[in-house]
Amino acid sequence: MSRKRPPIMSRQKVQLLKRAWRKGGLVFLKQLAVSVRDRLWTKREMMYRMTLNDLKPTGLPPIEGLTFRRITQWDEFQPQTVAMLEREKDRLRWGQFEWLTERGYGLWAAEINGELAGLRWWRHYDQCDDYSNLDGLSDLVVDGTEFDGGGVVVFPTFRGNRIQVRLVHSNLEYSAAHGVKTMISRCRDYHTTSLRLFSNMGWEYLGYISVNRISKKRRWNPINTNES
Repeated sequence: MSRKRPPIMSRQKVQLLKRAWRKGGLVFLKQLAVSVRDRLWTKREMMYRMTLNDLKPTGLPPIEGLTFRRITQWDEFQPQTVAMLEREKDRLRWGQFEWLTERGYGLWAAEINGELAGLRWWRHYDQCDDYSNLDGLSDLVVDGTEFDGGGVVVFPTFRGNRIQVRLVHSNLEYSAAHGVKTMISRCRDYHTTSLRLFSNMGWEYLGYISVNRISKKRRWNPINTNES
């Protein structure tokens, strides 16, 4: 039985290309170029920092029934919610069950009237060997700093109400209340929606990690330097 080949483009990349197409040919070509480079040659993980003392209100109007909470065990969700996460884990790419049960990542949930609307993962500084072992980036891995643990997902039914902004902001407020000084987050450079989120929320751009698809070599490229 032959193995199924991975798709040329991920579902996420295809969706972003469709959005870019609706904005015009030049936007589409730029999005296509970044997506192809990411797929074939070099991945770039854009790195951002938020000093939590500088965290400002979102200014967004409240949404009735919207609440946030930290999840420490999967059984804190209703069984039908866990079943949905199992069913949709490949399509929605929300994360992995073992991130919570085995790795001990933090998990922050947004719910509207008791229904799961979105998730955000984060990690403590001592769970970040992928950063601390990278020349030039290890200085960021210090006590009082937390790191994005796998991104943010808002489930399709709840998109369009800036749930992503609200979810990230409430998670940052939670971390600040528990003594965290700084949050570091990353985003692939083809993901234009998330890049706009970082810019609009006031995150500081630090540089990017490049990952060569062939050699697998990782390199930290701080701001104002060029990749050779």
